[in-house]
Amino acid sequence: MRPGQDDAEAARTEAFAELARMQPVDSGSLASLHELLLVVRRTLPGVEDVSLTLGEPDAPTHVTTTSPGAARADGWQVMAGEGPSFDAYRDGATVTSARWTADPRWPRVARHSETATGGPATAVPVQYGDRRWGVLTCYGDQVHAADQVEAVELVAGTVAAVLTGSRQRDELRALVAQLGEALESRATIDQAKGVIMAHRGGTPDDAFDHLSAMSQHRNVKLREVARDVVQRATAARRERTDGADAGR
Repeated sequence: MRPGQDDAEAARTEAFAELARMQPVDSGSLASLHELLLVVRRTLPGVEDVSLTLGEPDAPTHVTTTSPGAARADGWQVMAGEGPSFDAYRDGATVTSARWTADPRWPRVARHSETATGGPATAVPVQYGDRRWGVLTCYGDQVHAADQVEAVELVAGTVAAVLTGSRQRDELRALVAQLGEALESRATIDQAKGVIMAHRGGTPDDAFDHLSAMSQHRNVKLREVARDVVQRATAARRERTDGADAGR
C-alpha cells in the first residue's frame, strides 16, 4: 500500500473509531443528527455527499444532509416517489446504482431530474434488530464499488446502533422518572390513608375506598386527592401548633 493510501486508511479508521465511540445522540435533534452525519462523512472518504433520513423517505420524521447536492438528490426522489433511498427502506436491503438518475428502475426520477447528471449512489437501510430507523444514502464516484458498499453497510449498522442506544437511554430515563413518580404517589397515598384512618377509623382498605370515592366525585387523579388530604392535615397541625405556641 502506498503512503497516500496508508494515510487515507488511517484517517478512515480513526473516523470510524470516532463514530463507534459517539455518545448517544438525540434522534429528535437536527443538530445532533447533523453532527452524527459529519462523522459518517469522515468515515467514508470516497463519498462526496451523504443523506440520513429517519422514517419512510416519503414521510420522514427527520432528514439531514452533508451538502446541498445531497438535499437535491433527496428532493428528486421525493418528487418522483421512487429511487434508491425508497427501495432500500422498503425492501430492507442495500441498493446500488452506477448512475441513479438514469437508472431504468426509477423512470420517474429521470423525468424529475432531466438536467441532472447524477452519478453513483448507494442506499442502505439503517436497521438494528427489528427496528428500521431509516436509510443512509451516499453519493459519489466510487460509492457503488464493492469495498465502498461494504463500508457504507458497516457505517449504517453503526449509526443504527448509536440511534438505538439513544432510544434505550431515553426509554430508561422515562422509566426511571415514571418509577419515581409511582413511588412518590404510593407514599403520598399511604400517608393519606393513615390520615383518613386516624380521622374516620376503619381499615386501610376502607381508607383507600374513601380516597377512590373522593377521586371519582372530584374527577381528580387519586394521587392528587391523596396529596390534598396530606396537605390539609399538615396545615391543620401547623395551625394547632401555632395556636398553642401563641397561648403560652
